[in-house]
Amino acid sequence: MIEGGTMKKFFLLFALCSLLFAISACAKKEEAKEAEQAEKAQGTILADINGSIITLEEFERKIKVLPKNSAALLGYDVNNLEGKKKFLDDLINRELLVQEAYKKGLDKKKNIVLKLENLEDLKKQILITELVKDLKRKTTVSSEEIEDFYEKYKTGFTEPPKVRARQIIVKSEKEAKQILVQLLQGADFVMLAKEKSIGPNAAKGGDLGFFSRGEMPEVFDNIVFNLQKGDISGIIKLKSGYHIVQLLDKREGREKSLEEVREKIREGLRREKEAKQLEGLLKDLKEKAAIEINQELLE
Repeated sequence: MIEGGTMKKFFLLFALCSLLFAISACAKKEEAKEAEQAEKAQGTILADINGSIITLEEFERKIKVLPKNSAALLGYDVNNLEGKKKFLDDLINRELLVQEAYKKGLDKKKNIVLKLENLEDLKKQILITELVKDLKRKTTVSSEEIEDFYEKYKTGFTEPPKVRARQIIVKSEKEAKQILVQLLQGADFVMLAKEKSIGPNAAKGGDLGFFSRGEMPEVFDNIVFNLQKGDISGIIKLKSGYHIVQLLDKREGREKSLEEVREKIREGLRREKEAKQLEGLLKDLKEKAAIEINQELLE
């Protein structure tokens, strides 16, 4: 039977292993270069566990990438000497368990092999992500490039004509005719929309806001865009029911200014440059690499 203290220590160790695994993905990017350098320089040996070394540099990196709530997760504070001793002891315990797992050949089990391969894939993906970030940091777009692009493709930066309308939707043509008669006799459109409409915007008096062609069914657009401000349409039959529409406002199409689209252009040009840089890098790497592929194995 496991005593309470031993059980607690076991769970704390298990929590540490889980915590270190969870933060390893975040730490990889920062640790990759540093770990390589520490390995080459051997670093300052802090602990030796059957030949497996924990350097002072590695120990400090692991502390650095712990989450802010690590004290609650670990049960101690790594910012003081006592906490650091406990953290080192937990790392030693973890290493001893890992070594024992290798002795038992657990790393050869099929499901474990697959999991380890997945971890290696994760490491590679993190490195690729960091490489792409490095390319992005070096990518700049000048004001001149943005202005040249705008002038060249100015006609593409236009805002189409828009209308604002409100509608009443009912299920039957008979009810639609009754409502249309009331409207033509001066009834309040907003009140009738709130009382009678089954549309999703009924509570707002049927207000659809501004919209351009293509956002509504073609039959709807063809009628509404030809109305004059204040006009009420006839009955428009759609799958959703019988619609009656009143045009509230019209906006003519216009050309957007450079300032309105500057950031959009900057982002587009930046992404285009990044894609070209990555494409160029891959082309260069492939030309320099020794790559052999056995095509027959794919058949």
